[in-house]
Amino acid sequence: MSLAISFASPTPSIYSQFLLMQLNQPVTWDNPDVRIFLNGVEQDTYDLAAGTEYDLEITVHNASRDKPANGTSVELRWIEFGAGAEIWHPISMLAADVPRLAGHCRRRHAVANS
Repeated sequence: MSLAISFASPTPSIYSQFLLMQLNQPVTWDNPDVRIFLNGVEQDTYDLAAGTEYDLEITVHNASRDKPANGTSVELRWIEFGAGAEIWHPISMLAADVPRLAGHCRRRHAVANS
C-alpha cells in the first residue's frame, strides 16, 4: 500500500496502525517495520523466550520528499502486556540517517529479551 503524504521537513516514522486507521486504510497488528531474529532466522513475536538474546531489525521511514532525517534517534523499548499497560522497559537507543521519502534505513542491533 502506498500513501501520497509528504512533508517539507524531516519526518521520521515507523508503521503506524493508528495513522492508517485515521486514513481509513487497512492495518495489521504485526508491525512490518520491526523484525526479530534468532541466529539469523526471523521469529514470530508470540514465541519469544525469556532470557534469550535476539537481533532486531527496525525499518525507519521518512515522510519528507525534501529533507533527509539525519541523526534520527531510534529508541527501542518494550511494554508489559495488558490493557492500559504503562510500564516501559528500555532496550537500546540508536542513531540513524534516514533518506528522503522513497528510501528507508535499516538498523540491526542485538538485544537481551527479558
